[in-house]
Amino acid sequence: MRQMRQAFKIQLYDNTLRDGEQTAGVCFSPSDKLEIAQALAAAGIRSFEAGFAGVSAEECLAIRSVMHLNLPTRIFSLARLSKEDIDAACRAGVDGVTLIAPASDALLCTRGIAAPESVEQEIGIWVAYAKQKKIAVKFSCVDATRTPLARLLRWYRAAQLAGADMISVADTVGVGTPESISRLIRELKRVLDMPVSMHAHNDLGLAVANSLAAAAAGADEVQVTVNGLGERAGNTALEAMVMALKVGYGLELGVDLRAMMALSETVARLSGREPGINQPIVGRDVFRHESGIHVQGLLHEDVSTYEPFPPEWIGRKHDVVFGKHSGKSNVQHVCREYGICLNAEQETQIVQRIKQWGQAQKRELHKGEVLQLILKPWQQLQPA
Repeated sequence: MRQMRQAFKIQLYDNTLRDGEQTAGVCFSPSDKLEIAQALAAAGIRSFEAGFAGVSAEECLAIRSVMHLNLPTRIFSLARLSKEDIDAACRAGVDGVTLIAPASDALLCTRGIAAPESVEQEIGIWVAYAKQKKIAVKFSCVDATRTPLARLLRWYRAAQLAGADMISVADTVGVGTPESISRLIRELKRVLDMPVSMHAHNDLGLAVANSLAAAAAGADEVQVTVNGLGERAGNTALEAMVMALKVGYGLELGVDLRAMMALSETVARLSGREPGINQPIVGRDVFRHESGIHVQGLLHEDVSTYEPFPPEWIGRKHDVVFGKHSGKSNVQHVCREYGICLNAEQETQIVQRIKQWGQAQKRELHKGEVLQLILKPWQQLQPA
C-alpha cells in the first residue's frame, strides 16, 4: 500500500486507437478515430496513441484529423526505427512517437537480424533524429520480457543517451508475472533513473496484475486499452486498471468514472467487440444478482457485502435476476418494488416455481416473468 501511494503520479497512456485496433477483425475509420479520441478526452485521459502514421497515407491523415481536434491531450504515433516512420509521424503533427525495436532472440531471428549490436546503433541514430524534430520520444523494446537483461539495459541506455524522454517495457506475448515485472522495473529505475512505461498483454490473464506490479515498483506510466482490446487476449483494460487503483489503493487518476462507461460503450459499438458478459467493471453481469444470499444483502442496503464498490460510481445500477439459485429475498425484492404483499407460504411456492423453471430452461427469468408467476400463479408460465 505504501509503495503504491508513493506512485501517486502514475499516468495512464491509452493505446485503443493503435494496439486496440490491432484486435483481429477491428478497423477504425477516420471518423471512428475522431469519436473515440473525443471520448477518451471526455473521460479524462490525457495521453494516448492515435495510430501508426507510417502504415499508410490514409492513417497519417486520420491521425492528423485527430490532432486538429485540439484536445487537452498529448497524442503519439507508433514508429519503427526509420526515417520514413518518424517523418510520417511528424507530418501527422503528433506530440511524440513511440519508437519500437525488436529485442528478443525470437524476434531478431524472425527478422533476420544476426547482430543485435546493429540495432543498438540504430536506436541511438533514430532517437536522436526524432528529438531533432522537436517531438517527445518513448523508446520501447518489443518482447522485453523475453529479452536478456544485459541487452535490455544496453538498448535502453542507448535510447537514454540519445535523448529519449521515456522507455517502455513491452510484455508483448503476456508471459510476465507480477514478480518478474516488479524485478525488471526496479532494476531499470535503479540503473537508468528515467521514466518507465509498462505495456502489458493479457495472454495469461495477468495484464492488470502486471501493470499494478509495475506501478508499485516505480513505473511512471501504464498503458491501457478500452475494454481490454488488443491482439489475441488483449491488453490491460483501462476500466479495470482505473478501478483497481481507486478501490484497491485509494488512488485517483483524474478519470471521470461515469464518462468511462460511455467510453466503453463507444468503443464497443465502433469496434464491434462487446465486452464479455462477466468482464470486470463493464461486463453485463457484474452487478446482476441471482443468488438469494446476495440479494438479501441488497435488500438490507449493504451492497458492500457482495460488491467491491457501488455501481452508481460508474453510472450503473444493480439488477436482480431469477433462476435456480434464487431464494425468498429475490421474490421479496420484486414485491417491495411493486407494492405486492405475499405470505410466507406464497413466497415459498413462488420460489419453488422459479427454481423449477430456471433448472428446466437453463436461463434466468426476467422480472416480468416473475411478476406473472406472482400475480397469476395458476397460469402456465410462457417463455419470453
